[in-house]
Amino acid sequence: MAATYELGDNFAAIGLAFEDEDEFVVLIERALTGGRSIAVDQGRYVVAADGNGAELWFGLDKSDQILSIDPYFRGKGTVRTQLTNVVQDLTRTGTSATLHGWAEPAAASDGSGGLYPFLVDVLDWAHNATRPLPFEMALGVAAFPWTVTVYDDEAAYGEETRDREPGLASQAFIPMGLFHAEASVDPPAAIAWFTGRVLERAVYQNPWGRGAYGWALLESAGGQFDLMLEPAALTSLPQIGAIVEVQARLLACRAEETA
Repeated sequence: MAATYELGDNFAAIGLAFEDEDEFVVLIERALTGGRSIAVDQGRYVVAADGNGAELWFGLDKSDQILSIDPYFRGKGTVRTQLTNVVQDLTRTGTSATLHGWAEPAAASDGSGGLYPFLVDVLDWAHNATRPLPFEMALGVAAFPWTVTVYDDEAAYGEETRDREPGLASQAFIPMGLFHAEASVDPPAAIAWFTGRVLERAVYQNPWGRGAYGWALLESAGGQFDLMLEPAALTSLPQIGAIVEVQARLLACRAEETA
């Protein structure tokens, strides 16, 4: 029987749990003090890493005022992407920008196609904002879900979804954010509905927030994704070989960059 979890706390998904505003402030101060500073034209990033892959990305202006805070996980996933255009540029007011791209791009380098188009929030975009688009980049894409359904294996997935209309393959990717963009929803969203097979899994403890969190490496259409699971889903962490169906926000950094 498939197990479905309703999630959505992206901070808890990397082990950052806090009871109240005071605890949150203390956590942020610790992360800022211990984080790595990266200078950019707009100010700087501070990246706090827990040693397992979880990161907090702070966007600070030139007066060192916090503009934004985003979670991320630097895992094993890679999606070869042809970035074509900036949909929403946040590098003046935060750390990320929402970009349109093609997964598994076509041989042509003009950004004209690939396996599928999608939107993704690229956290370290300020490093590349002056490069002319389109260009190809290997992205490490972390999926922060609000809904996760876990099926024991491919056979269970086929059995439990056989009457679904329309059907969805066990490794499929639907770029939901593009539907929002076409409907002129503001702001456009880097979100997707996708399925994949679990290749690896682990539970980690984040020393910054003292919380446990789960990670799974998913093989899906277009590449491999790092799926983050907050504590509510840890009672039934997906087993290797399980099929997982996800609706999630997509956050990415350049895959070859090391923390």
